[in-house]
Amino acid sequence: MLGVPVGVMEREEFLAAFPDDSALIGLAYVLLIGAAAEAASYLTLGLVRPWGDVVPRRFPLVGGRPVNAGLAVLAASLGALTVTVLWWVFFFGGLPTAPGPDPGISAGEVRFVAAYAPLLLRGPLLAAVTWSYHRRHRARPRP
Repeated sequence: MLGVPVGVMEREEFLAAFPDDSALIGLAYVLLIGAAAEAASYLTLGLVRPWGDVVPRRFPLVGGRPVNAGLAVLAASLGALTVTVLWWVFFFGGLPTAPGPDPGISAGEVRFVAAYAPLLLRGPLLAAVTWSYHRRHRARPRP
């Protein structure tokens, strides 16, 4: 969005996807995607932090109440599956077959892959943390 080349697409090509090549809509899109990713990351911390057990008191109406562990596990499981599928399809389904102006690999493409390849682990690691949370919070059988 800022015009920094990363080897995937130029700014003009990105903006062409929006009505009237609107930079404002493109910026809003990028900021919304970033905010959603940050929110998901913050919620992931709830699986390993104490506020994943009880909602912090600073939240009106729900503060101090226990977190519904089943709902948290369901949401995190769906998130782990979604993130895994999206990143693996993107990397192994889209990136290698993306048409390019030349058959070689540009320095921008190398930087792009180096920066984003660790995200391939996000889904499986989220699944592992979700499993750990589930094991800690599952109902214990009564004697």
